[in-house]
Amino acid sequence: MAVSLTEEGGFGLHLDRVRPIHWLVVALVVVTGVVHVAMFVTEDWIPLLLAGLGFFGAVALFLLNVNRALLYPVGILYTAAQVVGYLLLPLGPLWVAVLDKTVQVALIVLLAYLFRTEVLFADRTGTREATATE
Repeated sequence: MAVSLTEEGGFGLHLDRVRPIHWLVVALVVVTGVVHVAMFVTEDWIPLLLAGLGFFGAVALFLLNVNRALLYPVGILYTAAQVVGYLLLPLGPLWVAVLDKTVQVALIVLLAYLFRTEVLFADRTGTREATATE
């Protein structure tokens, strides 16, 4: 069974399918992306820039209707790698790290929730519609 790269409706902006919880996730992703790019400016370390651009790329893929069954677990792993990376190599002021890691943990929790409700539950019921109330 092949996995489709896009959600139903194909590639492109389908903002009518974006719920408030999705906008919250987008906001958290943008915040951590901005933090990483800003940290690149002060620390001059290319992996920070790449991490920030990766977060911005994820927002673009989400808004362009790329399959959420792929985006959610990849987002969880990518964000968790950022948390572990900081623990192994702390850079920048502590308050920035606390802010960023708090945002990232919240992001992981929300992505796991969305994966569970939109992907796993949908697979059991045969529907890809949102099932959770907000």
